[in-house]
Formats: sequence, C-alpha cells, structure tokens
Amino acid sequence: MTDRSEAAVWDQRYRSGGDGWELGRPAPPLEHWLRQAPSRPQPPGLVMVPGCGRGHEARLLAELGFSVVGVDSSGEALRQARELYGTHQPGLRWLQADLFDAEALAAGGLGPGSLAGVLEHTSFCAIDPSRRQDWLDTMARLLAPQGWLLGLFWCHGQSGGPPWGSDPASLAARLAQAGLACDHFQPARGSATSRDGTLREGEWLGQWHRASAPVLLEELPAASLTPPVVLTIGGSDSGGGAGIQADLKTFAALQVHGCSALTCVTAQNTLGVDRVDGLSAAALAAQIQAVCRDLPVRALKTGMLLNQELITTTAEQIAPLEAFRLIDPVMVSRAGAVLLEPDAITAFKQRLLPLADLLTPNIREASLLSGLPITSAAEMVAAAEALAAQGPKAVLLKGGGLAALRGVDLFWCDGHAQWLRSAAVATPHTHGSGCTLSAAIVAQWARGLPLLEAIHAAKGYVEGGLRSSLAIGGGQGPLGHWHRSL
Repeated sequence: MTDRSEAAVWDQRYRSGGDGWELGRPAPPLEHWLRQAPSRPQPPGLVMVPGCGRGHEARLLAELGFSVVGVDSSGEALRQARELYGTHQPGLRWLQADLFDAEALAAGGLGPGSLAGVLEHTSFCAIDPSRRQDWLDTMARLLAPQGWLLGLFWCHGQSGGPPWGSDPASLAARLAQAGLACDHFQPARGSATSRDGTLREGEWLGQWHRASAPVLLEELPAASLTPPVVLTIGGSDSGGGAGIQADLKTFAALQVHGCSALTCVTAQNTLGVDRVDGLSAAALAAQIQAVCRDLPVRALKTGMLLNQELITTTAEQIAPLEAFRLIDPVMVSRAGAVLLEPDAITAFKQRLLPLADLLTPNIREASLLSGLPITSAAEMVAAAEALAAQGPKAVLLKGGGLAALRGVDLFWCDGHAQWLRSAAVATPHTHGSGCTLSAAIVAQWARGLPLLEAIHAAKGYVEGGLRSSLAIGGGQGPLGHWHRSL
C-alpha cells in the first residue's frame, strides 16, 4: 500500500512549488545521454520512471520511442504530469503507486522481469537512505536480463535531505551486489541550475545492465571512471593553506583529477612566509610536459610564477594546449605583500595576459596590471575594461580588497560588466581564498559548466569553505576545503 502520510507530504510540496530543485524540464545530462551517447539505450521496450514527478523524463522517453510508465506515490505530481503532457500520449501512461508495493506495481503491468529499462532521476535521492536497499532490490527484480538502468545520482557530499546524497564508490558497490553490471559511471557534465537558483553540483551519471551472472566486486569498473583532468601551475605552501596545496584540495573536493607543476617552494605557515626558492625553468617545463604528454588536461590555472624566466616558460608551455586557461596573477596579496619580482611584471603582461580565457586579479593586482587606481566600483569597471584590452577573453576582478565591496566581484566579458554578489563571511581565517576560488572555477568549467555558472558555483564553494574555516596555528588559518562532507 502507498504510505499515505509520505504521499501527502509530496502532494503538498507539488501544490506549493516547494520542490525548488525540480528543473521544469528533463535533466540536461540525461537528455544529452539519451539523444547523443553512442551507448545510449535503444527503443523499443517498456521503461519505468520511478518517482517521475511532473513527468519530464517520462515524456522524453516516449518521444524517443519507448513505452513508458511514470510511477509516483504523489497524486498531485501525476495530476500535474497529466496536465503538462496529457493522458493519451502514445507510449506514455501514469501509475500512482508506492514503488515498494509489489502488488500495486504488478497490477499496473510492472511485474518481475517486465522492464527493458529504468530511468532514475529523483526517486533514489528522495527516499529515506534506510530504504535504498529496497530500491535496489526492486530495480533488479523488475528488470529483464540485460535490462538497463540509466541514472543521474546526487553525490553532493552534504548531510540531510531530501535530496539525499550518495557516495559514488559505495553506490557502485551496492549496484554490483544487486546484480547490475556497470557500463558507465562518472561525474555528469552540463548539470543545470534548479528553479530555486541552486546549482546542481555533485551529479554522477551512470548506466548499468542486469547481468546474467553475479557481478563480482573485483569486476567493479573503478578504472573506468574518467573524471576531467585539470592542471595547476604555481608555488608550494608548506603550511597547506594556499598555493598548490589549496588547489589540489579543491580539485579533489569538486571531483576532478588535479595535476600540478611547481614553480617555487615556500617555507610558510599561518603567521607568514619565511623563505621562497624558485625552481629552474627546465624543471618547470619538464613537469608540464610530463603531465600533458600523458593526461588529457581540459583546463588549467596559473598561480605564483615568481620571476621572468618562469613566466616565459609557463607561457611557452601552455600556449599550444587546447585547454581552458585561467591566469591568476599572484603578484600582490590582499594585504599588499609583493609576490612577484619587479622585472617579471612586463613579461607577465606581454606573455600571459593574451593567453587568458579568464584573468582573476584582486584589487591591487588589477591596479598594477592596468596602471589605474581602484578605490571605487566605477574604477573597478574601468580597470577591468583596461585589462580585457590587453588580451584576456574575460576578467573576474575580486572586490574583497575594498571594504565596501566585500563579497562583491566584477565579471567583465564581451564588453559588458556584471556584478556578482555573495554573502560576506565574518572570519579572520581566509588564507588561500583566492587560490581556492580560481581552482574551483577551473574544476567547475572542466566539469562542463559555462563560464559564468562555473564562477557562481566556485563562489558558493569558497563561501562554504569560509564558513567552515580552520582556526589552526597562531595566525590566519585556511579555508575548510572539505566542508561539503561535514
């Protein structure tokens, strides 16, 4: 029987529009896979969409030639689905039933081995995690041999729900134990922004088939995961708060594979920098070449480059790469400390700025590169325009160096300025926030987000890190890069 109290909760959510994470259309990663992926499921065949909600994916499957049953326990959801897509669409019908009520499903024509496929989008993340094994058992029971499961799973690493998150490795193991063999499972590309303005981060797209023989855990396709590869070129922070260390922590948190090429080694902690030793240009070039010779770098960022020789070498190495290039001009800290040797500034402007898909200076760096004073919002716009004229395709000028513009950044692209606002977080522990922001932008872009959406997502990640910043050491602590798992 349907759990009437739970169904009533969802009825109310659909009536009130309280399901802000519902997109109002098929999820882009699923639609792209169903229409264009070489290994996409092929019609005909009976397909179930559990927790179909307003029926967007069910309607898409019917359009593609499948016979589709949209199942939901919420009568209000199905009423809205019928209102949107009708009751007499060829190959499409609706069934109000509890997904775990075998008799109700069978009465609707969904018995053991009856399904050619299941499309999962929102039911797995909506049910209580304690019932996930029931969900897996139900899918395995309903699917015919070689029947497919295509799913978009939320692996956002946050507590609470719905939507409840999943751990990719644990999910893969449980699906294998349920007799489903993996054909594809990796971070989704092109995730959308929900109607409530929340970016749907942490989505993983997977396709499985019901195996004719038990799936051994040793056969799990861990090696088949192919996350985007990104590269950071910059300095090491022995205190672990900024530089290469902050970049790699950010990459890991955002589920991309991070590679690194060191330009210099610093001896520092939360109280300050004691020493900086630059590497040779040959050592830097060798690192970049070794990475790019083997790994498909989709996006990269530069950080602390220290001197003219390292700047020139970096420019020579990244110029031929077919990768998104974010240039973070680590020249002057927000506090005013100069981090670049004087003769290197001209080389930086001439060699690196023209290569930038995105330039991310702070106020002092933007003033140094543009030659303009920046004491107001209007002067920020003028400086961004002047910087873009030197070659970068886009500029993100960070306004945190001005007290009146904390949490406000300026995005300049194609001759237009746009102000990006986020909450200012009251914490003294902000070490590495600039490195983290640029690394997060690179990661989000590599995962398929358009540039402006990648910036918004990155700012949200940094805000979370500041809210969970680390009060360690005797000075300015770093961000909490793992805040999503708290």
